[in-house]
Amino acid sequence: VDLLVTDIEMPILNGFDLLARIRAHGSWYGLPTIVLTSRTGDRHRQRATNLGVNSYLGKPVAPAELLATIEEILMAGPA
Repeated sequence: VDLLVTDIEMPILNGFDLLARIRAHGSWYGLPTIVLTSRTGDRHRQRATNLGVNSYLGKPVAPAELLATIEEILMAGPA
């Protein structure tokens, strides 16, 4: 896995909890992540930023924007 794209609103495990688990896991700590969500308010964006998300995109997102974001993150390589 080179990159994770996740939503905030998901059943059972929400995106924030998923990000927290990834950042707490030794092997997955540095996994690049993109949040793609309808939750575009500052509170949600700040919480994701605090969890180390690489990009935060609001829905609806243009496919070209998502692909460009993925390419940018993958081309940047490991942090």
